[in-house]
Amino acid sequence: MHQAIYDLLVDVARTRGAITYAELAPLAAIDLDDPGDRAALAAILDEINVREHNGGRPMLSATVVLAGSNRPGQGFFACAERLGEHIGADRLAYWQRERERLYTYWAST
Repeated sequence: MHQAIYDLLVDVARTRGAITYAELAPLAAIDLDDPGDRAALAAILDEINVREHNGGRPMLSATVVLAGSNRPGQGFFACAERLGEHIGADRLAYWQRERERLYTYWAST
């Protein structure tokens, strides 16, 4: 697991904030213009999400958004589905619920 990204996502969750993929990328020396690097960042976020899910916690990547849209990338939803989450027809509503669960969890720890 990439500890620096994990720690930053926890800090963002505790402040009820958001962070862009572009802001995360430098922590892992990732160039988002490189498809391979984008896949590497997705793998890091997936690994963190799996760890959190297995620990009964919300997905930390709910704090990560695309610059300009303030919404998660498709990888967030793909990971949730792989984890067996029921997203439903309104993907944005699912993300908002997961993000709120995340904020609530980290506010209390």
